[in-house]
Amino acid sequence: MRKFLTIIVSALFSVYALAADSRQVGHESLLGTWRGTLNNQASAIDIYFTFTSTDGTLSATMTIPAQGVKGLPMDSVSFDGFNLYMKLDAIQMSYRGMQVMGSFSGSLTQYGMEFPMALTRGEIPVQRRPQEPQKPYPYREEQVAFRNESAGIALAGTLTLPQGNGPFPAVVLISGSGYQNRNEELMGHKPFLVIADALTRAGIAVLRYDDRGVGESQGHPYGNTTADLSWDAEAALGYLKSRPEISCAGLAGHSEGGAIAFIVAAREPSCDFVISLAGPGVRGDKVLLAQQRAILSGSGIPAPQLEQITAANKMMFDTILSSESNDEALRSKLMQMTGGQEEAVNQLLDTWMYYFLRYDPTEDIASVKAPILALNGTKDMQVIHSQNIEAIEAAAAKGGNTCVEGVVFEGLNHLFQHCTTGLPTEYGKIEETIAPEVLEKMIEFIHNTK
Repeated sequence: MRKFLTIIVSALFSVYALAADSRQVGHESLLGTWRGTLNNQASAIDIYFTFTSTDGTLSATMTIPAQGVKGLPMDSVSFDGFNLYMKLDAIQMSYRGMQVMGSFSGSLTQYGMEFPMALTRGEIPVQRRPQEPQKPYPYREEQVAFRNESAGIALAGTLTLPQGNGPFPAVVLISGSGYQNRNEELMGHKPFLVIADALTRAGIAVLRYDDRGVGESQGHPYGNTTADLSWDAEAALGYLKSRPEISCAGLAGHSEGGAIAFIVAAREPSCDFVISLAGPGVRGDKVLLAQQRAILSGSGIPAPQLEQITAANKMMFDTILSSESNDEALRSKLMQMTGGQEEAVNQLLDTWMYYFLRYDPTEDIASVKAPILALNGTKDMQVIHSQNIEAIEAAAAKGGNTCVEGVVFEGLNHLFQHCTTGLPTEYGKIEETIAPEVLEKMIEFIHNTK
């Protein structure tokens, strides 16, 4: 679940291939990398700008290691030897500063909010990810492809198999919202690579795949609902079931991937188990409202402003819930409610968002007959454990499923990292990719259900 409503410097950026277009002279003192720290009340984010010059044309890129942003080109940059100005239209961000005694004194502005930020010389740090496995692996790795016939696309992935002839229990890993590669790479982490490595070393085969339209998978990444993406996961499960080395196969979905796993398992009795990794157990609007409240509160937004924002979004969500279709009439209502903020309305009426806000996983969870393991962390600010774990257990029990276990890990965030605040701005700063106790629980559950 990474489609949360953001405040300054969004946790996820859409990367646009935009070239800086201004020609400058006398900018030799600017070339190289500069570091600024954005203090956003509850957190501090390091931002790096790298300036280069080609044939007299000055350009700049932005890197935010904590948020997985690497080399994002600025739209324009100007420097007269004293005054620096640059902007990035896609996220309504600009920086203005003056060079004084070898550094820049200035401010960063985004979405109408201004924050003081100095720039000093600095190098982009190399991120340590000690859990990422290094080749050669003590298991087999195959690059595979399988088809989603209903969508007419081929999906590409990596299958890791323990040594020996098997048969082995197996699991498909399903990524969360957004457009992820087979490693679910985000914020400088590769969670699915780490999970696949740990499980395969423990005797479990793992299939992870690129989302449609990402990496080597066919299809278009945009305009897909959670239900659409469920057919990709079902195709992956079918592929695993076709392999002679596999004894049983289930699904493990992270965040939105947890909802996808329940959708597939509800209609496909051959699914042998389901693992929900911080997956939702209630309707999408409830998930997002709770998410927004937690993140804004954790970021230090004053209570009156927080209540105002929450009330406004609830009103818009309720309007979407009561709508009969995603049409011009609904757009007109939302435009009036937002005072003509077209960008905000476009986000609300995005195909994925419109579906997710209205999707309630309860019925699908109640229809799953396979064993269910639902995991979450106490510091998860994107899928709140108190709202969702009990809801998953209750829905499964209502459907008569007696093999359901919910586990809440103390001190873990949405990525299942040991953390301090749980805010998304922390993800990239933490060296740990996923807590060992989560991996151990997944391994134990799969072996007990094979």
